[in-house]
Amino acid sequence: MRVLILSQYYSPEPVEKVHDLASGLVRSGHEVEVLTGFPCYPHGKIYPGFRQRLISREEMDGVTVRRIPQLPDHSRSVVRRILYYISFAMSAMLIGPFALRRPDVIVVYQAALPVGIAGWWLSRLRGAHLVLDVVDLWPESVTASGLLNRPWIISTIRRVAKFVYGAASHVNVVTEGFRQNLMKMGVPEEKLSVIENWMPTATYALAQPDEEFARQFDLVGKFVVMYAGNMGASQDMHTVLDAARHLRNEADIQFVLVGGGTQHDELVARVRNEGLTNVVLPGRFPPEKMPGMYAFASVLLVHLKPDSLSDVSIPSKTFAYMASGRPVLMAVRGDGATFIEKNEFGITAEPSNATSLAAAVVKLRNMPSAVREEFGVNGRRAFDQRYCSQVQIGRFERLLEQTVGPNRSGVTSYAIRAGQ
Repeated sequence: MRVLILSQYYSPEPVEKVHDLASGLVRSGHEVEVLTGFPCYPHGKIYPGFRQRLISREEMDGVTVRRIPQLPDHSRSVVRRILYYISFAMSAMLIGPFALRRPDVIVVYQAALPVGIAGWWLSRLRGAHLVLDVVDLWPESVTASGLLNRPWIISTIRRVAKFVYGAASHVNVVTEGFRQNLMKMGVPEEKLSVIENWMPTATYALAQPDEEFARQFDLVGKFVVMYAGNMGASQDMHTVLDAARHLRNEADIQFVLVGGGTQHDELVARVRNEGLTNVVLPGRFPPEKMPGMYAFASVLLVHLKPDSLSDVSIPSKTFAYMASGRPVLMAVRGDGATFIEKNEFGITAEPSNATSLAAAVVKLRNMPSAVREEFGVNGRRAFDQRYCSQVQIGRFERLLEQTVGPNRSGVTSYAIRAGQ
């Protein structure tokens, strides 16, 4: 097959699934081309070593990567964030037709709705099948983040989303809750599949604890509660600081919040102003550094503010945590809580509830170490059996082959359930 992957995010940005899928398809003998932006996520600034121009071409692990301009942003400004999404979609629609080979299928990594619109446009111009990989729900995403709340705008976004879903040959979603949401919007069940997010097995392998990192931040001998990832409104990390304040007299418990985001600076200021010595925010680290840091953690934390979107979400960091073989504290309702209970790799807490979160940390700290280690073993086993790169890329490849069909024309859809 000739596969075009359309994604606003791509390596070296920390959205590792997309390149893992692209390079995996190449290893299986397919021709893969990627249309993406010049990297700016999550800082909102073009990465060093890149300079925006009309189009650039590079090769990565056998994948042809073509980059097109966009207006970089990762701020709280509604206008700038909308321009960021729309600018990439417009570049894809205007430049893509002149820069790309004719594909058999276009795979859209749909973290934002405008890229789905661009995928529809390119699929019509090139006569290709359109497969959406929906990793974020719209309009739920923009309402949950607080970017937009006007009813007429939300209604318009919903109508556009229904159009894009209807135009696609097939729609993959990343949780069962997402699937139920799209079915309520009128997407036929047979047009939907569930292939969860995943993290590259080659990057997130079992690792030895990073002793240098532990010494640098005085973590040796502590019960380390580690969070890694974005720190924005949806993650509600202020609740985590509230829980840390509750536990400030537990001398052995240390919170480590790795990453950045729109709330990072105010979290740093709050830690300093409140004298929360049991919290450190060491900043961002490259993906290859994370396994050793995870290995030093006593427990890995997932936290999302409860709302209609987070209730049907399993954050992608969950799969990196599972790969590390460490126990997980899941402070997410709905699909996230069900997922950890099903796979038995940790415990749950009520999200945005500092008392519940603090109690869960103490519960884990007081558990026999053998019980915590068993949680970690269960998570790694489930990752290897059902959620590693080899398994998930294989499922995605079968989805594409059956959608495209043997004659590379026409529309064929089928359903994949989670775990198949």
